[in-house]
Amino acid sequence: NRCSDFPKIFTALAKARAHVEMKRSNQEYRAFDYEFHARCVAYIVAEKYGVDTKDVEIFGIPQKFAELDEKALKAELEKLHNGAKDVSAIMLNYFEKDKEKGGKETRAKKETQREDR
Repeated sequence: NRCSDFPKIFTALAKARAHVEMKRSNQEYRAFDYEFHARCVAYIVAEKYGVDTKDVEIFGIPQKFAELDEKALKAELEKLHNGAKDVSAIMLNYFEKDKEKGGKETRAKKETQREDR
């Protein structure tokens, strides 16, 4: 179901999931330090699925990125790319399972309705 809050919920889940995935590979992870990364990942995933991105729009790039050399910047972009792939796969898996579950529930309802007749 696509309710009016769906884009807000979708992007919030994508951002939260991005934090979870980034924390897995970093023992000293602090969400505040990676908020920009998580917003970027949520934005990329929302764009991929055609979800409104207004809740994760990016209006500027943190100063620390301007100070990175080419190799370090490439590494940061790689993190974003990998994060977006991981979160996208997780979200897709969830939606496919939910779709299958919905299909099974619909079939069960139809069978129950037939039995009631």
